[in-house]
Amino acid sequence: SARSSVYKQLQETANLTLTFGTLPRSGNGAQDRHLGAVEPIVDAATKIDAGTWSTTPATAERCPPRKCRASLMAAVIRDTGTTCIDGAAAWDAAGLRARRSDGSPLEFSWDTLDVDALRTIVLEARDAKVNVFLICQTKSDLQQHVLELLELLDYAPFAVVVRGSIDQHISSSWQAEYLVSNSPWASDRMDSPGVYTNWTSAE
Repeated sequence: SARSSVYKQLQETANLTLTFGTLPRSGNGAQDRHLGAVEPIVDAATKIDAGTWSTTPATAERCPPRKCRASLMAAVIRDTGTTCIDGAAAWDAAGLRARRSDGSPLEFSWDTLDVDALRTIVLEARDAKVNVFLICQTKSDLQQHVLELLELLDYAPFAVVVRGSIDQHISSSWQAEYLVSNSPWASDRMDSPGVYTNWTSAE
């Protein structure tokens, strides 16, 4: 379940830009651009449990009614130094479970640029039955590497929430099918169509 929104960001400066996407803004803090994804994901699972969501056999197999909401498990994979520090605890507090059985947050910091180390992180998340990811990157290729690993490992979470914009250099378009993200409409890119909408800012 994704809900589109348009909002202004960088409100503390004179250089306002509009942001569009399936990642609703939920507040004014550092976590606001990804916490907005929690409510529609939980809402969809709750409706599946209540039988008020139109499900297919494939949906029912992956997230069975009466057990779907309880099966949700999230994890955060982030670059060091991003604004998503403590993101797993924030998601958990917002109602989307993001903790291991021992109570520790399912939050991983990737700072080595080592893809093998990232593979170990993704495998640990899979073993913990994570089915919703939050990916927070700054300038690394974290998002692209995670999507490639999910495909190689045949690991299909319900959603991958991206803090920031979808990487336009993703090599295979189908890897982005489960992404929940947003895209800033910056003044220097007014004539460039968005990856998600194929619209320009003016449109």
